Amino acid sequence: MLTQAFGLAEHLRAIAEYDGRLCPNCHVGVMRYTGIESQIMAHFAKWEKYGITFNDDLKNSFSATPCSFLYRCNVCGLGRFYPVVEGSADYYAAITETDYYSDHRPEFDLAYSILAKGQGDLLEIGSGRGHFLHFLQKKGVAYRLHAIDNNPDVQSTLTEIAAVHHDYSTLPEHLDAVCAFQVLEHMGEPFDFVDRCREILRPGGLLLISVPDYDGAIRFYGDSHTETPPHHLTRWNKSSLNALLLHRNFSILCNKGIPLQKKGIKQYANPIFYHFLQKLNLERYRKLVDLQKSFEAILNALPFDHVPFTSFDRFVCARYDG
Repeated sequence: MLTQAFGLAEHLRAIAEYDGRLCPNCHVGVMRYTGIESQIMAHFAKWEKYGITFNDDLKNSFSATPCSFLYRCNVCGLGRFYPVVEGSADYYAAITETDYYSDHRPEFDLAYSILAKGQGDLLEIGSGRGHFLHFLQKKGVAYRLHAIDNNPDVQSTLTEIAAVHHDYSTLPEHLDAVCAFQVLEHMGEPFDFVDRCREILRPGGLLLISVPDYDGAIRFYGDSHTETPPHHLTRWNKSSLNALLLHRNFSILCNKGIPLQKKGIKQYANPIFYHFLQKLNLERYRKLVDLQKSFEAILNALPFDHVPFTSFDRFVCARYDG
């Protein structure tokens, strides 16, 4: 579909600029245009429907790149929006006014099961208000805790339990564990991020990551305000995460799908419904939307805190082999 932000010639030039490039993740496949685009001002309008207020100066700071196009690697499956339109500190300060970020996420428990007997220095990158670090403190882990977050409004909540760093220069020489939950997809150059993790980890140190899983039900919700630039810039699945780490001298210890939690059922019942129809080869019944409310009620009635047989996020633990 022709974007309203470009004329036809500029639209085609913008697509051709990245289409066919070597994948920056696996270095084997090529990036192909998917036909999906994100209009940046429309992205802000979607957030504003949820009560977020962006001032004009903030929105105008993104006006130089009105549209970003989604490409996908034909080998590892990485999805990447290009041109890169990365969120600023002011942008994230605005959206953290909502309850979008959970106090406790399933990856916290998965991470603790791995880290419980460890010790040394542990860094969380993108720590936000420190929910994970507070969780680790309450669990009594032996790690010395460190945090990096580019939102100055949240840094003061961490100083009692962690050493707060503004950048990597003041960290200990070698870390024993680095955690980055729901962070990778926000970065314009996630490949450089993993390279930096290699530099600060000791050989044998652990890297723990979680991201939305785009082989799961969320792929039916890809035009959401949370899934497009300048919020999410890349899209990951099991194979693209494996490629990211294996090509950078990490060994994969765990690559696990995290099912949707009960509190997300109302928002994501429709994409999950369609996901199940696809699994059962019943996509021709997608128009039976009157069944969706019954489906939502069934999911809520299940005796679990999550929806079985779904993959919504993905958790990876990898060891740096030096």
